[in-house]
Amino acid sequence: MSLSGYGDNQAEYDAIQGAVNAGVAFAVAAGNDSDDVENYSPAGFDNVLTVSALADFDGLARGLGSPTCRNDQDDTLADFSNWGSAVDIAAPGVCILSTFPIEQGGYGTISGTSMASPHVAGALALLASANKPSNATDVYNLYDQVTSAGKYNWTDDSDDGTTEQLLDVGTFVPALVSVGGGTDEPPACRPCLERGGIERCGCLP
Repeated sequence: MSLSGYGDNQAEYDAIQGAVNAGVAFAVAAGNDSDDVENYSPAGFDNVLTVSALADFDGLARGLGSPTCRNDQDDTLADFSNWGSAVDIAAPGVCILSTFPIEQGGYGTISGTSMASPHVAGALALLASANKPSNATDVYNLYDQVTSAGKYNWTDDSDDGTTEQLLDVGTFVPALVSVGGGTDEPPACRPCLERGGIERCGCLP
């Protein structure tokens, strides 16, 4: 989730808890105010996986990468990221190549905890593909698996006294899901094939 509001919102908490009870996991952006995440909803909630942003310019753990699209220190908490004890895990969130609205060019480099939380959502999806959650206990187990697999080979320079782990999916094994109704064709090609074959529809043989 990439939304944030200052203060506590009980209705929002209850809505998320209802979804968690049904087996839905949430990766939530911590926010970009360089502030204690406890002051914000839903990032301060205890029923979500709250994600801070890491500045990582070279993909290595030595802290030697040179800044690219914005000034920050390599392998440290992004200078805009919210922080605090309610943050569960960190993930790359600085100078991330992402989709843009078409009128802005289609792709662009963006920074924010909203760029970090999708990494964690993907990690949750990898785990859920092998063990689909159906209740709150399952969801909290997914959260624990993500955080317990994290690493501490980065520097949290927020001075909040808490260092969350850095996302690491190296040990996650996804369950492959069969698609295409038993064929190797992408789903979009199936209706085409039924109407006239690969050549007519432009699908690859």
